[in-house]
Amino acid sequence: MAFAYAWKTATKGVFSTSSNWSSSPGGGTVPGAESGDEALITATGKHYTVTSNASETILDFATSEFAALDITNNSTFTATNGTGENNNAGIVKVEAGSDLEIGGTLNNSGRIVSFGTTNITATINNNLGQLASGTGGILNISNSTVTQIPIVVSDDVQLPASASEIRAGTVPKGGGTTNLTDSITGGTVAVRSSRSVLNLDGTTIATALLDTQYGGSMNVIGAGATFNSIVNTGYVHVTDGTTLTLQGTINNETACRGEFHRSTNWLLPTVGNGR
Repeated sequence: MAFAYAWKTATKGVFSTSSNWSSSPGGGTVPGAESGDEALITATGKHYTVTSNASETILDFATSEFAALDITNNSTFTATNGTGENNNAGIVKVEAGSDLEIGGTLNNSGRIVSFGTTNITATINNNLGQLASGTGGILNISNSTVTQIPIVVSDDVQLPASASEIRAGTVPKGGGTTNLTDSITGGTVAVRSSRSVLNLDGTTIATALLDTQYGGSMNVIGAGATFNSIVNTGYVHVTDGTTLTLQGTINNETACRGEFHRSTNWLLPTVGNGR
């Protein structure tokens, strides 16, 4: 029988230590001991870190805005149903060499930062949340539907509460790689470091701002991409053998930096202020 296990107090500890958890009807067991367990890291009051240093598989999880889940020691943390009906309001950090696997539904108003490898196949409801590929990290978002305000950032960067961005890379570190194969609506798609890469493969981006002003690489590859009613303030490279389809009104801002670079086919509608 599956249970919902709650982290007892707002103090640091190790995920696999059973005494850190309480459950109904009883405690003394780590989430994941039975299929379908929930891990609720939702204690409040002060900031704290829960360290997962061994591979764990649970049904779903939740964090409070005070909580951080740190996945370390070359381990894999799997949430087969993502957050379920819960929410990630805190920080999930995937260290180099470790993996995070999220399926089901991901409700995210906090931050997920991948310095290792993160694979998200969940339906993502991003409410001012941040999804990040950090320096040397990989973030794969595939077979997903991304709704509300999608944000992908890189490195341990803070965004203002009003930010609405999809970003790979940040100044000065950068170096993360984000792969998108899904439909994105709204916000900003940004690459903010010369060492960061955002690959679009079979991606549809609607009503968004494209921003590569700091010299990162935004590449249209594989199955191509469709941009619908977007503003481009940077550089988009369409690789050989792929197609970039531009629909609606495309504003390519400032001739000095706004550019769509073509090495293959693209379909262009009304374009304003650019080339």
